[in-house]
Amino acid sequence: NGTIFAKNCDILRPGTNGLVVNSAATLAAPPNDLRGAAFDFPAGPGARLLSITRTTATNLRYTEFRNTGAVAGAFGASCTSGVAISFTNWSGALSGPAFENDPGNRIAWNAPEVPVLSFLGAVPGVSLATLLWTMTYTVDTSGYRIDRTDGGP
Repeated sequence: NGTIFAKNCDILRPGTNGLVVNSAATLAAPPNDLRGAAFDFPAGPGARLLSITRTTATNLRYTEFRNTGAVAGAFGASCTSGVAISFTNWSGALSGPAFENDPGNRIAWNAPEVPVLSFLGAVPGVSLATLLWTMTYTVDTSGYRIDRTDGGP
């Protein structure tokens, strides 16, 4: 219960039930909605890193379910009641349908959402090159990185 206000956090050794987010808990507004949470070190076989139940559809983004201790039979996510839970841009050894405890088929593992570059061009000049690009689609983009090279990859 209560409000969860967190992003880009590590949740380590959360116990057999994992981090429990029950239906009465409130997730803060994005980006403080557990965005970028990394879970690791399940307690043992059958343990879960995250147990979540919601009364409204919930999409968790950039969630990582690690298994640094290589615990066999552990689950990344569990949802045994409530409504749909989805994960977008998820990763980690305990991520995906094979590592969920979801008897009601409530958990969905969405395809990745990534920015789409539709045009990239350069206009050469004396001691200066102008780069031009167009993005067809952007998602959660805070900037672009351009690296200079003198040749090669």
